[in-house]
Amino acid sequence: MATSSSNGHWATEQDWSAKKDLIRHLYFELQKPLKEVAHVLKDQHDFHATTKMYKSRLKEWGFRKNMTASESMKIQRQMYTGKANLPVVGGRPLGSKRLRAQVQMQERALGMAKGKCARADGPRYIRPPDSIHLPEGALYETLRWSQVGLEQQWWDFSSLHATVNATTDWGVQLREAAMQISMKQNHALGFQLLNECCAEFRSVLQQQQYVLIWAIFVVFVEMDPANEQAALSLAKFLADMCYIELGSGHSLTKLCRTIQSMGVSLAKASATSILLSQLDMFRQCSGPGNAVIALKRLLILQWLHGHGLVSLQFCITESAAAFLELKKSSSLHEKDKKIPFAWAGLSIAEWLKGKQQYSVAEVVVHDIRQWHEVHGLELNVDDIATPPYITST
Repeated sequence: MATSSSNGHWATEQDWSAKKDLIRHLYFELQKPLKEVAHVLKDQHDFHATTKMYKSRLKEWGFRKNMTASESMKIQRQMYTGKANLPVVGGRPLGSKRLRAQVQMQERALGMAKGKCARADGPRYIRPPDSIHLPEGALYETLRWSQVGLEQQWWDFSSLHATVNATTDWGVQLREAAMQISMKQNHALGFQLLNECCAEFRSVLQQQQYVLIWAIFVVFVEMDPANEQAALSLAKFLADMCYIELGSGHSLTKLCRTIQSMGVSLAKASATSILLSQLDMFRQCSGPGNAVIALKRLLILQWLHGHGLVSLQFCITESAAAFLELKKSSSLHEKDKKIPFAWAGLSIAEWLKGKQQYSVAEVVVHDIRQWHEVHGLELNVDDIATPPYITST
């Protein structure tokens, strides 16, 4: 790293701030090369900085002329499927002169074709409605963030007790806030809890726990549509906080921005595919038979069904598969698995009875007793209390 310039004085923070508009004018508006910008600043304004310093500062300010690799690929796809929209920074389209010329030629060709006949001669890019592209965007950012977490081993799926954390507690409190706000007589309590959740979000965000996705969607699933403004205000707060802590390009920032655009109804409708897809990714990574993921899936399914987001038959079928995985789980010792397995089974049985699925409930209870007999364990229903980690749903 350079420690001094030829005259012993590198540009200070105040110098950069004072010359920001000039640098923008030369680099952006006049499209001067970076070396020429540096030369002008040095000779005419006694402003000394290395090329690396300039690049770092331009990145910080968001001043760029070139597209990213993903933006370039997107433009190329659009040129073959319909109208290409060049990204714009500082009021100017990005991309080389050649690329901009290609896009302009395509626009003229499309205009001529449109004038000659109403029927399109080839495939055209059609923007999908918000009800499609917004949920897809939310799903993409969720899985993108989850993939990073798996690759960097942020989360422990080997212990049920690892699911007890501040993020889970935050989600439970957020759920309670949404429920209280939806009850007209408890508005004040609900908003008090919501304010407390907002105050805690920074520390929750820093933990980057996978259950954060469920916690974010909780308020949209639990909140009455009549209180949509409160939910959207929360989404904006979460997005702004993610932007401050993580940056505009982070998946959690983009996810919260997307949810804010979706609104309560669409966000609620999207919760099922997003939450179950995340669990599917975890299962694929950890392999079948993971007790933590299986138990989490059981809880999520019953919660989703309770809010009318999945059918009874779907919930029964998927719960049976998750219960079977929990039963065959090799990720826990038998003594550690006894309580969660028995609790999950009895919980499912009680839930099935509430849905008048008595024969299926009897099969589940029989399965629990048989499993305990095979492993030489006693099943005392009165001793099966809710484990401390069963709090998130």
